[in-house]
Amino acid sequence: MNNTFPVKLKLLENYYICQMSPNYLYVQTFDFTFNNVNCTILLDMSRKEISDSALDLYFLKKGTQESLSVPMSEDFYVKAHDWDKYIEIKKFFNIRSENNSKRKFNLFDFFKYVDKHMEPVSEKNMNRRERAQFYRVEEPDAIFYKTMILWDVVHKKNNTQKGNVTARNRAKVQKLLPDLYERIKNKNITVRFTSKNLDEKKEEELINKEINNI
Repeated sequence: MNNTFPVKLKLLENYYICQMSPNYLYVQTFDFTFNNVNCTILLDMSRKEISDSALDLYFLKKGTQESLSVPMSEDFYVKAHDWDKYIEIKKFFNIRSENNSKRKFNLFDFFKYVDKHMEPVSEKNMNRRERAQFYRVEEPDAIFYKTMILWDVVHKKNNTQKGNVTARNRAKVQKLLPDLYERIKNKNITVRFTSKNLDEKKEEELINKEINNI
């Protein structure tokens, strides 16, 4: 194993700065293939709100339930240089014993390859419950619209600056209610969700009624 670390994912960082951040996008999926293993990579920048160790590149092997989490810092340095993670990555990508190989697998080259070969892809065709699980949103059982908290109104009413929309909430709205997200993505608004099933038409009517009051 090559311990020449850390590796910075410069192209991914540039994509985030140029494509995601200006559009208030926290979550993006990418197609990636290595050693004939096809997978989806999930990048969710809102996870840094959970803890310093929660931000990661999340690999999902297509056609299976297999997944791989690779820790990453918020400045896009990969933090996977230990032996256990090395073995886990080799297993995930079906890399066999290399005793007779002149060029052995190493993490430095692997993550440089990842950085160059991640291809952004559009939203996958999944229902809302599937998206909640796939994108690892907060409170994944609460997926139906309940109400909104207009923090600017709350601040003015209570003469306080306490309370603001979180990145985790924005990431959840982006993936579960994308049409609503386009309307409020640059506003200080938290969307509250419920697990109580709500008819799609009634949900839309409720959202439009509250949006009109903003």
